[in-house]
Amino acid sequence: MTSSTLNPQHQYSVYLVALILVFYANCALAENLHQQAEQIAKAGDISGMGETYLKILNATPSDIKAQLGYATALSWQGHHQVAQDQFEAVLELKPDNQEALIGLGYDFAWSGEFIAADTQFHKVLATAPDNISAQKGLAFSSLWNQQPEKALKIFQALEKQLPDDAEIFAAQGQALLALNNEEAAATAFRRALIITPGRPDAINGLATINQKKKTFDFVAWAGDTSDGGDSGLREVIIGYWIKDDLRVWTRYDNSLSLDNPALVRSGEKAETYYLGVLGHINKSWQANLEIGNRDLPNDADQQIYKVEGININAQQHVFKLGAQLSPHSEDYTDKLVYSAYGFPVSNKLRLEPSLYLSSSGAIDDKEWRAALFGEYAIPDSWSVGLSAGFGRISSDIASAEGSVFTSNVLFSYPISQKNRINFSVRYEDSPSISYSTMLIGIAIQLP
Repeated sequence: MTSSTLNPQHQYSVYLVALILVFYANCALAENLHQQAEQIAKAGDISGMGETYLKILNATPSDIKAQLGYATALSWQGHHQVAQDQFEAVLELKPDNQEALIGLGYDFAWSGEFIAADTQFHKVLATAPDNISAQKGLAFSSLWNQQPEKALKIFQALEKQLPDDAEIFAAQGQALLALNNEEAAATAFRRALIITPGRPDAINGLATINQKKKTFDFVAWAGDTSDGGDSGLREVIIGYWIKDDLRVWTRYDNSLSLDNPALVRSGEKAETYYLGVLGHINKSWQANLEIGNRDLPNDADQQIYKVEGININAQQHVFKLGAQLSPHSEDYTDKLVYSAYGFPVSNKLRLEPSLYLSSSGAIDDKEWRAALFGEYAIPDSWSVGLSAGFGRISSDIASAEGSVFTSNVLFSYPISQKNRINFSVRYEDSPSISYSTMLIGIAIQLP
């Protein structure tokens, strides 16, 4: 039976069902295309995003969501006049559409028409004063219009509403940098990176600051070693950043003199002097190289050669792998290899398990040691670190063989924007020696 044999009422019913099916098919297709456009946008393919929204508009010219998506893609691609026409076409139909007003405001700001941009954002805020997108738009428009003080006030107010928004802190950093407040800008950029590790505008902001200032850094530790040890100056480091990815330093280490009871009782020293360099191999890897010489009693000495590679990914996961060779003038060589893997548990807490393997001494002691370090840090404020490790020594001398245990508490507090005071309490127990140290240190950056 064909449709021509149906009576008119039945024909009308068939056509109505067909129209409904076509309508729902078009709706389903449009919805799929909307989802596809959103995925393409997240992947960074703005051209593909625009083409997908245009497909929707070719099928359904009245689709407001597609009109806004297409206008946004055009705006991001720099086709400002066409994008503005698209946004205004939506506003002709819906004069109070907030997405269209905000999109038009951003496009005016990107094309340098800041008064027109502010007008659109104020239209939204007049009816919706808590609209975050409009507040951000007004702040960015002010920042790009060389009004960093105005922008900073808005971003600081937004920070109270959105304390975990990395974009706000990165924008604060840009405003502070424009105001030549580099210390506060660096703080804002670092806070953005804590929330969103690897954020490009924050990384670039810190790189700009580092390139403008080549700083010296100075670290010193002093304290007391118990159980037969001694008190005094333990370590001094003086470093210089030649550029943001290249640092050189010299280091003095007197810890062996203070920890070894035999040296303390005889009044002899075992001081070590180092030269080191840090350089970036590529965006992810950096290398530390250090060469040292240890002066030992009885005209003996020991050279120290250390290399360490560090990989840091966008999620702030840090992998370390290092090795050290220390040939002795008595014809034996101490050896050490180690690895560690640090990762964030939250915005404030990091953990770093590590493993050390060493061989030392003329009697060929061998040791393995595993440790776990955890640090709780308030951004640009105090931090506290706890570590505990255990291991075992195998030795040719029975009295030197057995288990090893070590623990450490480290507290750090800022005394100014660039300077910190540090406290450390460490305990080590091994078959041949046990001791604890209580130290105070200072870390300074100049200028």
